[in-house]
Parts: sequence; structure tokens; C-alpha cells
Amino acid sequence: MTVTQFDIANDLTDVTDLLTRTLTYDVITNDLVRQHTVRDVDYDPALTLVARDGETLVGFMQAVTRPVTFEGGVPTGALKWWAVHPAYEGKGVATALLEQVESLMRGRVESVIVINTGPGYYQSGLDPRYTRAHVWLLYNGYSHVGATVNLIADLKGRSWDTSEGEVALEMNGVSVRRATEDDQKIARTFMEAKFPGDWPNEVDKCFKNDPISLHIAVSDGKVVGFAGFDTVNIGLPWFGPMGTVKSARGQGIGEILLKRCMADQLKQGHPKSIIPWVGPIPFYNKHTGATVDRIFWTYSKTL
Repeated sequence: MTVTQFDIANDLTDVTDLLTRTLTYDVITNDLVRQHTVRDVDYDPALTLVARDGETLVGFMQAVTRPVTFEGGVPTGALKWWAVHPAYEGKGVATALLEQVESLMRGRVESVIVINTGPGYYQSGLDPRYTRAHVWLLYNGYSHVGATVNLIADLKGRSWDTSEGEVALEMNGVSVRRATEDDQKIARTFMEAKFPGDWPNEVDKCFKNDPISLHIAVSDGKVVGFAGFDTVNIGLPWFGPMGTVKSARGQGIGEILLKRCMADQLKQGHPKSIIPWVGPIPFYNKHTGATVDRIFWTYSKTL
């Protein structure tokens, strides 16, 4: 077995096929793999590895070092995803890749987490239905430390019209609209001031989409709320991020921004919307009918 750095020109199709074969609860495409490898802002070729037995791809693993995470400003390693050819399971392929990744990370980070932080995560942890992966992580010294939840909302058969609510907000001096190219600078400034961390970079991606996939609420010339989509896992019906400043909450701004995005996703041809890494489940259930879909376990290991 030989281990080399991922070469998108030669390895992309094989890696996509391997991930499709092994991540049976997920949708994998060449474009998705491209997004999460070379297009990740923290992509590191040294931490993106493929293993081959002759011409056969038998293993893949990618990790990154995130300079800033939701957990604070200490650099953290993130094990994004990995896969082993079914015929080679139990033969040490994943462990060999992990040992190389962890060896490179030592000295850079204090810990590694199996949770895809940053403006380039695929899932927010490990779906525990991948039971062998769970057992393998525990065997290699990782601790199960928490869980996150994805919701799913049916976009069909529900009205996403917000015109009445928008009129009421206008009477209170709040306007809601789709962001324009001229809004990118003020949106970035707003995000960095009110929602720092990963979200400013995610919102930047909204301005690369056509139409721009960001809706904003403005009061007295200042942004007070936002909601976007197609910022992570572009091409899949992923919603978020969204937020409203504390001083403007309670007026229905979040509901309107959310429904505007739902309407856009329906126009894109998506029958359902994925609302990932959810905190306020009651809010989304009330306004979209969203229900719990997938649960992800998170893990951590101190190096």
C-alpha cells in the first residue's frame, strides 16, 4: 500500500466513487468533493491523503487545521471525512492514514475534533449509523463528547409568502430585501461585528451565487438580521446561516428571512430543505414544520 497526497486531477473520480460506496447515508458528487478539498479555505495537501494498493484506491482521509473555531481562538484540528474500500476494512488502512495526519498536526494544534467546523464543513459530526467508524474512533483514542441535529423541512404544500409580514415591518421602520452586490461590504462588516467566527466567510459565499442567496433586514440604514443558503454543500438544499441582533428580535424578522430562503430553495427545484446544526428547534418547527432528520455525534482527542 502506498500513501500519497490527494491529486484532484488524478484522484477526484476515484475518491468520489469510494465515498459514494462507503457513505451510504450521504449524497456525494465530484463537485462536493472539490468543494471540501481544494476549495476549503483551510485546505492542506499534506493532510489530504489517498491510499492505493496498486491502481486500486483503498483509502481516503482529509483533515484541516482551523485557526479560529466556535470553541475559541486556539487552532484546532478537524478530521473532516475518511473512507476505506470495503474489501480492505480491518486491515489498518484508516489507522495508517490517521497516524500520518495526527503526526503532522502535532505541534500545530492542541486537539483534534471529528466535527467539521469552519466555512467548509460537510456534516457537523459522525452519523452514528456508521457504527464501524464510531468503534474505530473510540479504539484510536477519541472520546464521544456531544451531538448535533439536522432538521428537514418539506417545501411543497406550504405557503412561503411574507408580503403581509413585510408590510408590518415597514411600518416599524424595518425593510427586508434580497442583498445586492453593493451590500457585500456592509454585510461583511455586520457579520464580523455581530456574528464573528465562521459565518462571515459563509455569508461571503452568498454573493457568488446567482441570484445572491442572502436576504437582509435593514433598520435606520443598518443591517439587523440576515438569512442565507447555498453557503455550505452548494448544490444540496442546505439552509443557513441566519441571525437577528438581540435589539431587533421579537418582531418576526427571523421568520420572514427564513421563509424568503425557503421560497428560493423551492424555486431551485428542491422538494425539501436541510436545516443543519440546529439550535432553536422550536423556531424552525413552528415556521417551517421542520422535523428532526439526522443526528451527528461529535468527538475529541487531545494530542
